[in-house]
Amino acid sequence: MSPVTLEEALSQAVRKDVNLVVRHVAGAPTPCPPIFSAPIGEPDEPTICKQHFLAVSINPGAEKETKQDTDNEDSANSDELLVFAIEVLVYTTDKLSTLFVSKADSTGYLSLLNHDQNSPTAYSLTRNVLSTFLYHLVRIYQKPGITLVLSLFARAQDQYLFPGSSEHKGKHILDDRGLIKWWCRVIDPIMRSLEQGNNDRSPVNSPDAATVPTKQSVATHLIVPGCDTFETKNFIPKSGGPVNTPGSRWRLDYPLHQICSYPNAPPRCLVPRFPDDPKARFLIDLDDEITEENPPHELKNSGRWHSVKTLDQFWEMMSYRQECSAGRLVGFLWMVVKPSTDPVKVSDPTSPKGSSTVENQTVKSDPLANRESPAEKLSANHKHGIDNSIIEISNSDYKALADFLLDLDFSNQSDATANTMLWIEELSSLSGCNKKGLRITGTAAPAGPPPPTVTSAPPVSTNVLGDGLIRKRKRQPSDTAVVPGDNTVMPAHGPSSSQTARDGSKEHTDIPATTVTQEQISNEPSVNVLGGNLIRKKKK
Repeated sequence: MSPVTLEEALSQAVRKDVNLVVRHVAGAPTPCPPIFSAPIGEPDEPTICKQHFLAVSINPGAEKETKQDTDNEDSANSDELLVFAIEVLVYTTDKLSTLFVSKADSTGYLSLLNHDQNSPTAYSLTRNVLSTFLYHLVRIYQKPGITLVLSLFARAQDQYLFPGSSEHKGKHILDDRGLIKWWCRVIDPIMRSLEQGNNDRSPVNSPDAATVPTKQSVATHLIVPGCDTFETKNFIPKSGGPVNTPGSRWRLDYPLHQICSYPNAPPRCLVPRFPDDPKARFLIDLDDEITEENPPHELKNSGRWHSVKTLDQFWEMMSYRQECSAGRLVGFLWMVVKPSTDPVKVSDPTSPKGSSTVENQTVKSDPLANRESPAEKLSANHKHGIDNSIIEISNSDYKALADFLLDLDFSNQSDATANTMLWIEELSSLSGCNKKGLRITGTAAPAGPPPPTVTSAPPVSTNVLGDGLIRKRKRQPSDTAVVPGDNTVMPAHGPSSSQTARDGSKEHTDIPATTVTQEQISNEPSVNVLGGNLIRKKKK
């Protein structure tokens, strides 16, 4: 069975003997505007939003501390250093659960860990931790019979969450193409884990629920405005398998029918709107056409734009936006987890026979007993029954903590260490929790094959042929063609039907230029010298 808590999941994803400190902060579930605009005449879909923030830090001097020092809270936090963080917004409706990666950033101080020199270069601690955390959230919010979407956009910038971190030379800032490839490599193992768990018990349900999940389809859709299909394929990892084929994990299109409640609605109702999203800003600009005082007659009260008429045209126009042009690329990704049918309830073998039947009959006999409002139902979906390590704070405190982080400086190690301590103290003050954090000790084996062992072997003797075993090569007969060499005279203008002698007379008229005999060569001087009568003086 897959690990249930975040601590267990991260321990299995982090390389052995690597120590991390994580803090998972979450705000309160709150009603919010829908991410999809409703068509004309349709009500807005009730939506609940919950914010998640994962901060990962290291303690560079931890290996020098004793166990007694580690148990001391003040000593454990004095040298902590934030290395990377990610923010995820979760939107929940009756038909769709959407996990949107809002921001992700690093400080560049992860290199302070003492990594093994024999570890393969492909190992990425940041990528493994983010893949594990996103998969952990997917398991929490995955509900039977409801489609789940993990959405993000990859846009390269120097810094997002840690001010001044771009000035640190140790921070490796990816360009736009490298960032899109990096995020594709983050999502690919999540899809493989979901596919492998199709036949296992769903981790989001309690063990006594005995719910067996049915087969589900998992696919990631990628769109890079301004790139054709061939260019977009280069962003997908080689381990992703075939692209745009039936049953493939990667597709180069927009998941219209998978995530939209009204697939035949106008284009403005088919694209989600997220905070600080390039396509959301384009949608807002296009919505100004609907609020015009004198729109075209055929578009009046239709909820349609008059400049962009189709969804394909919308993505084509996105490539001309300032954020997606001028040599910069932005990648939009959607990982869609779509269940095929409803799960089947299986009776618990430890319970007496017929108990499940009686329970089902009780529910059917009183359908109004467990009725709840849509807001209460959506808020119940955000309860974290399988992980008690989440630090729950109010939305106002969550915003205050985020603003506090944006006022700190991470340009050098000394300031970053001091500001990390200030941020931990602020979190402890707002939440009432201790400052220790969740300690993670890696247990995973190093990725890749082990390096080859060098063994001593006896020296290999060299076989030398004796003089009597050397066979000389026979000379070619004189009637064969002579290979041009130092003693061969070649015509100045290529082969001709006759060879002109030194004095100007013709020796033979039928000998090719490449079959000159050795006797003719010996009769000619090695250097051609022009006579005085052949020199033409330049006129003055």
